[in-house]
Amino acid sequence: MTTPVELYRFAIDADVWTWTSGDVAVTYNGDTYEPESIQRDKMEQTREINRANIKITLPRTNAIAALYLNTVPDWPASVTIYRQIGATTAVYWKGRIAGSSATGSAIELDCESAFSSLRRPGLRRKYEFKCDHALYHRGCRLDINDWLTRGLIDTNGGTTLVIPEAATHADGYFTNGIVRDPNGVTRWITSHVGETITITRAFLDMDAAIAAAGYGLSYGIAYGGYSVTLHPGCDRTKETCKDKFDNILNFGGCPWIPVRNPMGGKSIT
Repeated sequence: MTTPVELYRFAIDADVWTWTSGDVAVTYNGDTYEPESIQRDKMEQTREINRANIKITLPRTNAIAALYLNTVPDWPASVTIYRQIGATTAVYWKGRIAGSSATGSAIELDCESAFSSLRRPGLRRKYEFKCDHALYHRGCRLDINDWLTRGLIDTNGGTTLVIPEAATHADGYFTNGIVRDPNGVTRWITSHVGETITITRAFLDMDAAIAAAGYGLSYGIAYGGYSVTLHPGCDRTKETCKDKFDNILNFGGCPWIPVRNPMGGKSIT
């Protein structure tokens, strides 16, 4: 009887890693799957979506495991497991990495089934005072490219960045907005005061990119400096929508909701 061999394909954007649970390399669909000490827990055939999730265990020295040792990659990682029996190879499981944990010399990757997307809510609009549209997305209808300020990182302090161009706008203008690096990676801006903006999480590749290019933080856009774009934020009130963005026709809030419950049995006058 032929022993089944599993092929594991991990992909983050354009980067792909391939390994096999077997003891010899396998070539499939143009990819070479190298032997690796890779394990997973049992899969269940069930009607409950959350029970179709699995854990994949890899040594800390593994390339994909190393990405999850201290932080989380900026782009989601997809996982495809193929099951090969003899000359027949078929997709056995597909999903994405949702989290990780370190256990001794190994890394456990918590992987969600692709069917977990079925749990996403359909009707998500809420009846509330403030706007519930995602800024620069459908409903809001603002084009993010119409609202940008280009700048150079003058000081990189992890979650605190000094960008002189940020000071051309009033304090708070970029709060709740977005900063985007040259690779398209974005971070949420939690605070903006003068030249200083605070973000939720440091850019993982910023220091490495600056060091590799061989220029300083303030080398200049014209000479290939580390340029970012800043996009203003919104506090989701109708006043900001009207006065800051001139977008009141797309405001998604309900600011005239009665403060007192009309169904509470008391007069609302």
